[in-house]
Amino acid sequence: MDTLGADKSKKLCEVLQNSTNWSLKAEVTIVQSYQVQIIQLCDLLVGAVAYKNRTDIDHKSAIKKQFVAYLEQKLCHPLDITTEPWEKHFNIFRMQLQGRKRC
Repeated sequence: MDTLGADKSKKLCEVLQNSTNWSLKAEVTIVQSYQVQIIQLCDLLVGAVAYKNRTDIDHKSAIKKQFVAYLEQKLCHPLDITTEPWEKHFNIFRMQLQGRKRC
């Protein structure tokens, strides 16, 4: 069980607020991912994209490699290349984030 969820969500809101020029008005609700199927599905898909793109690990997991290959076959697109912005069903965007200079 995540006992630091409240602290993490508060910090997330602070970071998001600090990285924008607009006011962030959001409510954060802490839920267990196993209780919300759409979160589980998102976690699975994000995990597959992350696994394919990570260069700092050995890709030894047969089941992960099999799942990545299955997704790529169904999407007709590799998970390590950016999709076109007009793609309708599954988008992968690669961003190079840079910190803002503070005065």
